[in-house]
Amino acid sequence: MSFADILRETRVKKSMTQKALAIKVGITQGRISDFEAGAEIPNDIAISIISVLNSPRLSLAFSQLRKSEVINIPIPTNINDDVVNVLDVVMEEAEELIEAGRLLKKIIRNKKSQDDFTAIELDEVFKLEEQIADLIPCMRLHFITMAETFNIDISRIEKRMLLKFKQKNLIN
Repeated sequence: MSFADILRETRVKKSMTQKALAIKVGITQGRISDFEAGAEIPNDIAISIISVLNSPRLSLAFSQLRKSEVINIPIPTNINDDVVNVLDVVMEEAEELIEAGRLLKKIIRNKKSQDDFTAIELDEVFKLEEQIADLIPCMRLHFITMAETFNIDISRIEKRMLLKFKQKNLIN
């Protein structure tokens, strides 16, 4: 789904008219209409809309739109987004990530550059990296469904993770 589609869907789900959203954001109703039709949206307005609608799904769509992630992978849309079902998918993908990680370690051990790989090894590395990357969108979907279902504040999780990483000396 595009940012525009998610914007429209979120606004409707929150029972908010384009005009009401526009007033809260401080822009015209016509601009909201334009954004929902796919017009380019300035960062400051997008951030304000995301804040007013309090939507993790919209926030993620915006980061994907701006390609602001290290790796931009779309969120799966054909998963029943019941929180338990999404968690089952996350757990399945996590198990596959662990196995892919074990295999990848065997291949990359003692390698220093891409030139150290055979063509077959390099192809296998890409396949394993794809398997590892599968967990990323599933985790995002998990946090979104938890936030939407149980009104969990994702910023609270972010703050706790920051503290946890500092305590483990994973960040400064």
